[in-house]
Amino acid sequence: MYRVCRGGGTVAVEDLYAHENRERAERCNRIEQLRDTSHTRALALSELIAMLGRAGLEVESIHSERLITAMEPWIASAQATPERAAEVRKLLDEDMEADRSGMQPFRHDDSIHFIQRIAAIVCRKV
Repeated sequence: MYRVCRGGGTVAVEDLYAHENRERAERCNRIEQLRDTSHTRALALSELIAMLGRAGLEVESIHSERLITAMEPWIASAQATPERAAEVRKLLDEDMEADRSGMQPFRHDDSIHFIQRIAAIVCRKV
């Protein structure tokens, strides 16, 4: 994006981001990888910002949100295998007792929901 952006131009990135705590981030990424085999790694917000800076972009603004996500449609959207889906359910169920992923799973209307963190970062090419 930096290469094709003109000087003074804007680059905007929106993505999921992981917890700053390494253990929580690793567990969250493990859950994401089980659900979606194309998922590599969600970065912590500090890592995203540092990466953009190293690329020569100056952060203008950051907007972050916490999205409440229903587990079953989320699993279905990635077409996870039954085995992978079962493991995701197991890990999120465990996290309801001790939130080791930072996803803060909870039960609502007889289904499991959790928090996804997303950030939109707007940068300017210096």
